[in-house]
Amino acid sequence: MSESKFREWWQVAEEEGAIWTKIYYPGTDRIESSGYTLNGSKYELWHEYYESGITKAKGIYVNGLKWGLWEYFYESGCTKEEVEYKDGQRNGYYVEYNDTPCIDGVRTCYRKAEGYYINNEKCDD
Repeated sequence: MSESKFREWWQVAEEEGAIWTKIYYPGTDRIESSGYTLNGSKYELWHEYYESGITKAKGIYVNGLKWGLWEYFYESGCTKEEVEYKDGQRNGYYVEYNDTPCIDGVRTCYRKAEGYYINNEKCDD
């Protein structure tokens, strides 16, 4: 049986010399963010966390800059915003969501705004 040629993104990152990194909230053992670094810069998929441990944001870094789709979350776990980045700046489509209370144990996030960014500036349609 031959070995699969499929490799996960993290396997490629490690082969390129990337190092798994955790950044902690000052004076605590709670993780503020985690992901790979390469040559001292954030690289590939990173997660940011609230002090409670709930995911605050997740997305990709390229050459130490945010790139592609980033997702941000309320501490409730509901999606807060989805926004596209290019070269570390908000560039492209975004959607913002309301953080709604639970109804019968179900939390639903509703869209409250959407549009486009160009060079970190919101644009009117």
